[in-house]
Amino acid sequence: MSDVDDVTSNSDNASTQSNDARSTRHRTVAWASLFVAGLCFAGQIVYAARVLPDPVASHFNWQGQPDDHMSRTAHLWFMSILGIALPALMIGIAMMIKYVPPSLVNIPHRDYWLSTEHVDETRELLMDQMVWLACGMLLFFVGVHQLVIHANSNQPVQLQNGPMIGLLVGALSLLVVWIVVFYRRFRIPS
Repeated sequence: MSDVDDVTSNSDNASTQSNDARSTRHRTVAWASLFVAGLCFAGQIVYAARVLPDPVASHFNWQGQPDDHMSRTAHLWFMSILGIALPALMIGIAMMIKYVPPSLVNIPHRDYWLSTEHVDETRELLMDQMVWLACGMLLFFVGVHQLVIHANSNQPVQLQNGPMIGLLVGALSLLVVWIVVFYRRFRIPS
């Protein structure tokens, strides 16, 4: 092996190690963010159990007026299940990628990313993306639930439309960013 081959090989190894370290750091931040979002969600459920009336105005029309109610217990169970089930579904989808037929997987450049030599990398990339999506969804639920808690503390009960619209616009904007990042991560490397 020549000196040039040694330098090229060392350069490739350093680049791979740098990418692996960056990927590990990114994954750690994603899971830590999901954990913090989960703590916020759990804390809010505990807080809501203490301050929400019974029954809870749980659904609102476009004017912010309540048009459906449920018991406080049912509301808290519903929110808890929603906050656990949807993030778990996102993570479960990423975990199953290895076991479902490729025809059921809809990702850019599917043939490349689901080939035998790339399927493990694909699962890791998809897991990272889904953890971030789960984190965003959980924080959106925290925001919506906070608005419901606040609405139920008012007399008469009234959901504020401005903050709700702001929350929706923010969530949709972050979803667009997530989609762009998703497509960029599943490009075929050059």
